[in-house]
Amino acid sequence: MTAGALTEATGLTTGAVTGILDRLERPGFVDRVKDATDRCPTPIDIRHFLLHYYAMRNSTRYVVRKTREELFSDPPLLVLASLADGPKHGYAMVDDIETMSGARLGPGTLYGAITRLEQQALIEPLPIEERRQPYRLTPAGRATLRFKLLAMRQVALAGLQRLEAK
Repeated sequence: MTAGALTEATGLTTGAVTGILDRLERPGFVDRVKDATDRCPTPIDIRHFLLHYYAMRNSTRYVVRKTREELFSDPPLLVLASLADGPKHGYAMVDDIETMSGARLGPGTLYGAITRLEQQALIEPLPIEERRQPYRLTPAGRATLRFKLLAMRQVALAGLQRLEAK
């Protein structure tokens, strides 16, 4: 897969993808091979890129923040996880997310995540019920949630194994 394809798949800029690949190549997380049709080296496996990008992107949150509420705060992922068991409106999502993760999303954070997820066609609105707008996962949203959760599980298991080995 080319850097351009990674850019399209992740929505990041070409410069961001190149920078991430450079950082992942140094410790051996990504191997690059020369592609005769492309001026740039090509990473071999997108799964490793996405797993390590996600881990790197979120690693500073774990070091800097102290409270459980702030320990895990990826609002789009929390919204997707909340909708996994069925449609919900905003307030129901806020309560569900707090029960599930300990994070209580404010209205701006929640509706910002909802807007982005809707633009990406990962969730869709349902007809309004008693002045409340419910949302549900789309098939693409369900697949994306599954992929992200499996990737997180893989990283978490590897990290826990390494911690227990010391």
